Amino acid sequence: FFFFNDTATTEIYTEQIVGSVRCVQETDTTQHQKINQKLESIVNRLFEKCLQDREYKQALGIAIESRRVDEVKTILDICKASLDILNYLFEITQKIVSSKKFKHEILTIIVTYSKQHSEKSPSDYLMISQCLYKLDDHEHLAQILEELATSNTQINTLVAFQIAADIYDNDSPNFTTQLSNLLSTSEKAYDQKTRILELLQGKFQRDTNLEFLSLLNKTDPQIIKNYKEIVDSKQSVPHLGVVISNAYQNLGTLNDNFLRDNLEWVGKCTHWSKFTTTASLGIIHRGNTAKAREVLNPYMPGQMATPNWHTHGGSLYGLGLVYGGIKHQESINYLIDMIKHPTYNQHEEIVNGACLGIGLTAFASADQNLYEELKNVLFTDQAVTGEASAIAIGLLMVGSQNQEIIEELLQYAHETQHEKIIRSIAISLAIIMFGREEAADTLIEQLLQEKDALLRFGSMFMMGMAYIGTGNSKILKRLLHYAVSDNSDDVRRAAVISLGFLLLKDHEQVPKIINLLGLSFNPHVRYGAALALGISCNGTLLPEAVSMLEPLLNDNIDFVRQGAFVGLSMVLHQANSTLEPKVDKLKESIKEVVQKKHEDPLCKLGAFIASGIIDIGGRNQMINLLSQTGNPKTAACVGMLLFSQFWYWFPYSLFLSLSVSPSAIIGVDKDLKIPKSFEFVSNTRSTLYEYPDPVKPINVKDQAKKEAVQLSTTARVRARANLRRGDMEIEKEAEKEKQAAEAKMEEEKEAEKAKEEEPKKEEKAFIVYNNPARILWRQARFVTYPQKNRYQPVFPERKRGYIFLNETDTGAGQAQEEYFPEYLKNTPAPPTGDTVPAPE
Repeated sequence: FFFFNDTATTEIYTEQIVGSVRCVQETDTTQHQKINQKLESIVNRLFEKCLQDREYKQALGIAIESRRVDEVKTILDICKASLDILNYLFEITQKIVSSKKFKHEILTIIVTYSKQHSEKSPSDYLMISQCLYKLDDHEHLAQILEELATSNTQINTLVAFQIAADIYDNDSPNFTTQLSNLLSTSEKAYDQKTRILELLQGKFQRDTNLEFLSLLNKTDPQIIKNYKEIVDSKQSVPHLGVVISNAYQNLGTLNDNFLRDNLEWVGKCTHWSKFTTTASLGIIHRGNTAKAREVLNPYMPGQMATPNWHTHGGSLYGLGLVYGGIKHQESINYLIDMIKHPTYNQHEEIVNGACLGIGLTAFASADQNLYEELKNVLFTDQAVTGEASAIAIGLLMVGSQNQEIIEELLQYAHETQHEKIIRSIAISLAIIMFGREEAADTLIEQLLQEKDALLRFGSMFMMGMAYIGTGNSKILKRLLHYAVSDNSDDVRRAAVISLGFLLLKDHEQVPKIINLLGLSFNPHVRYGAALALGISCNGTLLPEAVSMLEPLLNDNIDFVRQGAFVGLSMVLHQANSTLEPKVDKLKESIKEVVQKKHEDPLCKLGAFIASGIIDIGGRNQMINLLSQTGNPKTAACVGMLLFSQFWYWFPYSLFLSLSVSPSAIIGVDKDLKIPKSFEFVSNTRSTLYEYPDPVKPINVKDQAKKEAVQLSTTARVRARANLRRGDMEIEKEAEKEKQAAEAKMEEEKEAEKAKEEEPKKEEKAFIVYNNPARILWRQARFVTYPQKNRYQPVFPERKRGYIFLNETDTGAGQAQEEYFPEYLKNTPAPPTGDTVPAPE
């Protein structure tokens, strides 16, 4: 406030005024609290000073913080609401405003004032489209897309393509469906709108992702082979851990060779482990909708000579995971038939898998008929099937805030005696309230008053889901309160995990806020802190998060170590040892844990899951809970919530697949083709973002020697034998041992010398990529687009995801263009970065 000379006379006075005025600014005007008129007059003087000096952006910031809608309109009228000012207003509204109602008021003002401008830049259209998306105004957005599609200019068409791709990336199925219906009814610009619909519904992105992940798969198969050699197949949990790790590493790559080449080993799974193993095929083939039934058909009910109900149920769950949020009516009908089949519905494994499959294939569709079918399963009051049907209802009704369904579920939660059902209903209610913010407050209060800890457990996740990414201070204080005061460990753990969802957009603050929780005497709180850090700081390599998680790897409680492995792998995933040396330490810790014969199974499972997450999706994908435009992705966030429930049931771990998407730049032209000639430069040392080196095969015999346990009786027998022998014999034996030790040391020195003499990789100052290529989150800020490119991005500030390209040079002298994936299929190896002249 020193900027305002008339109010800042002395330092102490200024501090007092600033503190008091902030109280005015943070007062919620919707609560109609009486505000001190003198303090309000100071704020008004600040407005006058800003307007007098033409500091319009400063004035808008004060107006937003003090929630003065009248002043926002006044300022826009005075400065004639230039598009630059409107863009700034949109930006600060996204960053500062936490109240959904107030945010909608400001966004409505932005849209209203933007109509005054007939000529808009591509970035203006993008800003307006995001406003309309948040306002749920699909009709106005459909008009903008029609306007752009019918303008007959290449730039406008590409802007429409980018808007459509962004809306799909926001992952809001209801909004996308309504918008698609409005566009499909019009006959104008049919070809362009067909492509817009293809992007809006995600068909183009899914097909491209499938090609990208399968052709550029960099999974190291030796990792899983080593685990297979180490793990005793008689131990069901570590055995299952290897299967889950394999599924994560090959997520979306179509590479199921390990499972098919080791059928005998895989066949040693029993019961629900067999269910999970079969379902893991679903995430390996995620997005392969054309061949989903073909891949899983051998394991479907009625296809095996000797029925195995866990395998059959897993195949139905796997079918849902293949679609993972993509509505597919044929599969939905098939799964409904399984539930109604007079023979199959007698087996809880079949019904369980079918319910989860329905929830995934009809995700967010809010289909009332499907709800009735799932409700009938729920009301049979069977623990296993009731749990799955309740979760499926949540997936079906995500974000719908359907009061009738909420009341029915809550009433049944009070009637049933099954903890599984009560807990799954609590989770389902949290999912139904996804993104609803203040509208969820009444139900949150109601659940907090419940005596049943399982319903309070649900209220913790409801706060995280309803206010996801908002950082709302009221909810933050509440979650911290319950994290340290509730008498249920489940509630406390859920409260801490939910902090990760709440602070999704402000990950740097999370380690500061939960630092003491990570040191709590309660192991459930420490576990929750580990997962919260993993959720909010995923892929960031944030040093504060890493330093908090590392000590937990050596915790004396097995499940805390499990959580630390999972959380740390999320923070560090896809990094190599050059970028972050602590990745090697984590991999070494994982190796030590999985090789220990007597390590606790829960800790081993956490290590295997961590190993899969580090190299997830063929080393070309990352956990992405936020869209390119900064909005929480519905399916990704719900998938992460359900993944965190593997604490209760291991098959939930496969829901992590919903949270993962390719981390790449994929340049697309006006014909929805991916030209090879579009190049981009990463202005960093080439070794920083290389794929990790392959691992070496493990020597199981050597490992067995290291693990050999010497009994105390054996030592005593050897001591007595030594007494009977002469001193000469003992000396000779000691000399032999000394010589063997020296020989071993010499071998180690020679090995180190040979390693040093190995030719070092040539390190380049920058690297040039062909289109498409993997670009990690931390790498994106170093990406530039050379001016010599034949294609230039319409939005140059975009450095990840789908980027639409304007062809600037169409001269006759241009070489014939090659397109992805054809150019990769016609070459023996995928393209790598080469040194080229410095980027322009």
